[in-house]
Amino acid sequence: LKNGAQVLYITSQNAQTVTLGVKINSSGAVQTGVGLGGILTLRQKGYDTTPLAIRIIGKVTAADLSGQLNSSGYLEVKGKNNYSEMNITIEGIGNDAYAYGWGMLLRYVGNVEVRNLGVMLFPDDGISMDSGNMNVWVHNNDIFYGAAGGDADQAKGDGSTDLKNGSNYITISYNHYWDSGKSSLVGLSEPAEFFVTFHHNWFDHSDSRHPRIRVASVHIYNNFFDGISKYGVGVTTGASAFVESNYFRHAKFPMMISLQGTDALGEGTFSGENGGVIKAYNNLIVEASSLIYANSNTGTAPANATSFDAYLASSRNETVPSSYKTLKGGTAYNNFDTSVNTGVNVSNIDNVSNVEQIVMAKAGRLNGGDFTWEFNDSVDDVSYALNTALMSAIRGYTTGLVSVGGNSNPTNPTPTPSVTPTPTVTPVPTATPAPTATPVPTATPAPTTTPVPTAGATVHNFTTDGTTSSFFNIQGNLSTSKGTVAYQGLTLSQCLKIESATSIQFTSAKASALTLVFNTEGTKIKVDGTSYPITNGIATVSLAAGAHTITKDSTANLYYMKLE
Repeated sequence: LKNGAQVLYITSQNAQTVTLGVKINSSGAVQTGVGLGGILTLRQKGYDTTPLAIRIIGKVTAADLSGQLNSSGYLEVKGKNNYSEMNITIEGIGNDAYAYGWGMLLRYVGNVEVRNLGVMLFPDDGISMDSGNMNVWVHNNDIFYGAAGGDADQAKGDGSTDLKNGSNYITISYNHYWDSGKSSLVGLSEPAEFFVTFHHNWFDHSDSRHPRIRVASVHIYNNFFDGISKYGVGVTTGASAFVESNYFRHAKFPMMISLQGTDALGEGTFSGENGGVIKAYNNLIVEASSLIYANSNTGTAPANATSFDAYLASSRNETVPSSYKTLKGGTAYNNFDTSVNTGVNVSNIDNVSNVEQIVMAKAGRLNGGDFTWEFNDSVDDVSYALNTALMSAIRGYTTGLVSVGGNSNPTNPTPTPSVTPTPTVTPVPTATPAPTATPVPTATPAPTTTPVPTAGATVHNFTTDGTTSSFFNIQGNLSTSKGTVAYQGLTLSQCLKIESATSIQFTSAKASALTLVFNTEGTKIKVDGTSYPITNGIATVSLAAGAHTITKDSTANLYYMKLE
């Protein structure tokens, strides 16, 4: 930790009120930022590069961060322009810190670290590195399902850890991906080569994009591909990937090049774009459905470029001959792994026979986190459908946090220090995460319980109840400026704004009818990813027993709910 650095401890109680003085001009003037988002907004001006550790304690929800997230539900860590020096670490304390119902957007930043967090029910992407980022390290996180998106392939959320638009020198390591639908996109419309490393990640029954690469040069080593239902590494648009010493256990298609090899055999095209090239060395592959190698042992390139998914190297330093070109696009492997120092010490690459043991022991949060789940290999290896039982467990997760800083009396919490003048973390790319510090005293969040419906109707009136409910898990922003609604003798004056980050989750013990009361602004609402019309301010939905989620379709304002 660096001398003179700053540390913020963030809980569900103080996320909107924590304060920090931030330099806002070249003369050194200081303005007090209020709330986590407010502090980061002031840092965006670019005058304050003091190392800052943001330490998350317990389950911090989107509702706890009301007013601190952008309109899409992201906490923004944003620089003034491309590759701005930020010197920020966002980290969870202990084994039970969660970004619950919100994601992180990194844009125009340099020197940022995200670690030791559980990311649950994020909107669209979990950790999005979008535009002009450099020297970012995302490691030792547990990444679960996101909120269902509008497309059929977004039932599990969209990207878990995506990076694009000029994000360079990024390391993604020791993360645990829990049945992710789209684990990681690397590149979107990049004009030039950039560099990324993936190592020691646990792709635990996830489906695809491990990663899916455009243009980039990516080193992928010592990852555990554990029951992959679609494909492992996929390359397009002239990308080059060095896939080294990974363990692929029952990965359907371990490696794919767009529009050739396995991808061209009617197995289901993963991309219609031109291809890239994969160099593979020393991987352990068990129970793959298709993997077609090419190599230069014959002395000549294969006559038909559709015949391979990867070039099989006989040594890690072998260069791939330029005669091995993609069928679509005519791109050859750029041999970056033999010509560019990517910062990887060969002595730190583990023996492939030890990868499963090492990754399962060290990937994810401290001590494996506090969330447990056991996949059924016989089912989950090949299924890419949403695991409804897992989603129910994620939606029903309640924090086990009782108190912070030793105060066990929730009626008399210890006052929360807004800033602790102690050093922060400077990211150093080591495989093992450093032990986390003991948190300072702060306010005690009240324990929550998993709601269970009672007999008869369950009603929620936003005018009288706000977002507090023992049955509905409500995340979003309230408003008293959207007018009033008259309903069944009630005058309703406060509403929940239905925005991208808004979600309402609940579990019905039996088949029920859900009635939602709006003003005249909205036309549609989504329940469990399906759109339902709002007619004369009312939407009525018939529901089966089980877990359900209400999210945005059109912009709307919800005043009242009834489940009966």
